[in-house]
Amino acid sequence: MDHVQNLKTIIRNLSVSRLSLTTPVPGLKLEEASFPQDLVHGAMMSIVLVAGGTFRLAFKSHFTSRSIRHLMNTTLGVPSSQINETQLKDYMREYSNLVAGGIKATFNTFGVASGISLPLVTDGFDEVLYTAGQKPEVIQDLWELSWAGGNVICGSSIEILDQDQFGKLSIKSEVSSTETTSDEDAFL
Repeated sequence: MDHVQNLKTIIRNLSVSRLSLTTPVPGLKLEEASFPQDLVHGAMMSIVLVAGGTFRLAFKSHFTSRSIRHLMNTTLGVPSSQINETQLKDYMREYSNLVAGGIKATFNTFGVASGISLPLVTDGFDEVLYTAGQKPEVIQDLWELSWAGGNVICGSSIEILDQDQFGKLSIKSEVSSTETTSDEDAFL
């Protein structure tokens, strides 16, 4: 299933490119998650769903207030003391939305129509509830984006609804790495 591995690569690349959309994050690294077996990866979690006729996909990012405050301070120049909980949650909702938009655009290049849910931020412990009802055929991926002063644990869950149609897609992992973003896609 090379197309599934390529899709995972596309999502990982989008998670990096969308985090650095307006200002590069100094020292940003994409790594395998340190503790993939853990059920809870952060105090908070943002989640957005992307779905089409052949698939359902959830993109999640697990984070702490401290990490996102540091990120916003570093990239946007906002003093950490001036960032409230609502602002950092909005930042992560927008981040999730940008990643989902990239996923939707990727599927559109293959002629697959899809839709995006509204992103939401919830308690990180809600991951336990999400994982408890997981079907065994759902394809999971988990990785970490880290920088000096913080990290975000990202994950995707992909459920393929129509194996035959999904298998006919020629998903190449290069799609998102060369993708450009217009000014109207500006982050916050």
